[in-house]
Amino acid sequence: MFKLLRYFSITSLIITAAAAAALGMFYRQQALEDLVELGESKNNALAQAFANALWHHFAPFLRSASSLRPEALRAHPETARLDQEIRDQSRGLAVVKVKIYNLAGRTLFSTEAKQIGEDRSTNPAFLAARSGKVTSYITHRDTFNAFEGVIENRDLLASYIPIRPGSGPLEGVFELYYDMTPLLERMKRTQRTVLLGIVVILGLLYVALFFLVRHADRILRRQNAERERAEEALAQQSALLQATLENITQGISAFDKDLRLIAWNQRYFELRDLPPALARRGTPFADLIRYNAARGEYGPGDPEEQVAQRLALARSSEPMSFERTRPNGTVIEVRRNPMPVGGFVTTLTDITERKQADQMKSDFVSFVTHQLRTPLSGIKWMLELAVQEEGLPPEARSYVTDAQAAGGRLIRLVNDLLDISRHERGKLTIVPQEIHLGELTQCVLDELAPLIAEKGHRLAVTGAEEVPPVWVDPQLLQQVILNLTSNAIKYTPPGGEIAIRMGRENAALCWAVQDSGIGIPKAAHDRLFEKFYRADNVYAIETEGTGLGLYLVRLILNQLEGRVWCESVEGKGATFTFTLPLRKGG
Repeated sequence: MFKLLRYFSITSLIITAAAAAALGMFYRQQALEDLVELGESKNNALAQAFANALWHHFAPFLRSASSLRPEALRAHPETARLDQEIRDQSRGLAVVKVKIYNLAGRTLFSTEAKQIGEDRSTNPAFLAARSGKVTSYITHRDTFNAFEGVIENRDLLASYIPIRPGSGPLEGVFELYYDMTPLLERMKRTQRTVLLGIVVILGLLYVALFFLVRHADRILRRQNAERERAEEALAQQSALLQATLENITQGISAFDKDLRLIAWNQRYFELRDLPPALARRGTPFADLIRYNAARGEYGPGDPEEQVAQRLALARSSEPMSFERTRPNGTVIEVRRNPMPVGGFVTTLTDITERKQADQMKSDFVSFVTHQLRTPLSGIKWMLELAVQEEGLPPEARSYVTDAQAAGGRLIRLVNDLLDISRHERGKLTIVPQEIHLGELTQCVLDELAPLIAEKGHRLAVTGAEEVPPVWVDPQLLQQVILNLTSNAIKYTPPGGEIAIRMGRENAALCWAVQDSGIGIPKAAHDRLFEKFYRADNVYAIETEGTGLGLYLVRLILNQLEGRVWCESVEGKGATFTFTLPLRKGG
């Protein structure tokens, strides 16, 4: 674990010391700059005072002094008189030396006589002053020749100040030395006081932060311990979950909202015959689909187009259930349910044996229905002749009519069973054509118009013009639309509302019928599309029925590679929706 308290102690001490040193240096620098500015201002004022008081008396001498030799200049009476005047003017001030240069850089006067006659023409400070700029700097001297003699260990401010009497031209340069030692000493004392205050404040801040960080460190340690316990519990739960998954006979997988694999069992990869290299956390769902498409699991066609179609279905938030027959003959039932946080869970069930048993039953039903169809047709023909017989007593005619209706229902049941048998046995020939879903829907509605008018329903159809053509067997799709629409009509009380919507959803065509009927109990949702199943609440409206209509819808849509589902709340109507992949024929 990151040792917060230790690193804070070391780092904050270093930062505190560095901050105190930086603030002390900053304060000293600022104070020095202020002192230089103050001293320069004083020296400038003093030089101006010297110029105003003395220059008009000594200007002729100083102008002529440029031609004198240093010895003669030092011995000149005017030099002594100028020295005395400057000393008198400087009495009581901190000025310790004064020098005067001509514009050529020659020292015409200095209170330290031996410096008279020196050439300072290359001195940067002099050159700056000659250009009209006042220049100052602080210098420390162990010994210095001042007015009163030699002084020791002094901090001096040297200022080079242009001489410009009145508003006239520049005539020379003053150099004044101002004793800053007392001010610097005071500044150092102040600096020490300020630095001590900064150290105290930073120290108090460090102590406060130390206790705060120590408290935070304890919280972090406690949280870290809790996190480790949680991770251990999560690891145990993951191991338990994986052990549970591995002991389930079904294949199970879970994909997150980004369609990446997050959980699975070995059975899932066995049923799909996928390589172990793909059985790793984070594997994209597209990689699994692409692997199957590349080896022809989904039949002929462009593999990338097949991947795109199945990814579009996977991103749908609706649950789905379908069957797939693998090339090796294995029949797998696939159920996919979305998760609340995104993604989905898929279960695979090997239903090969069940399908074989169903096939045997279908064969038997097919045989029996074929055997029944001929005598039933004969019975129907005889009843039709009987009901047309003149002189038939009314009571007998009523019996014959009832028998004729019952025979018709029985023939329809036999026909439904034969259709289902052909679908289940794969004996049905599919003839796809390019059709318009809106036109096919209208054909069904024309056929059902008398029933709609009889029950007084209000019907609305939307989206028919917006959907593209679809390549599909029109007779099979018409059967699907007929079964779903007739159910909506039958199970909606008179005067109800029915709405049919068509549209496009990603790479699929979508058709839905919504009614305001009796709805479907929640317990019946999972069994709606089973053979012979009818929900309990339908018997109050429609006592007759076989429970084969929705089963036939599911069989047809499975063969058309579509899917169908229902959304309903009991007493508030139902919505049946199916989708078909958009493909081009040829």
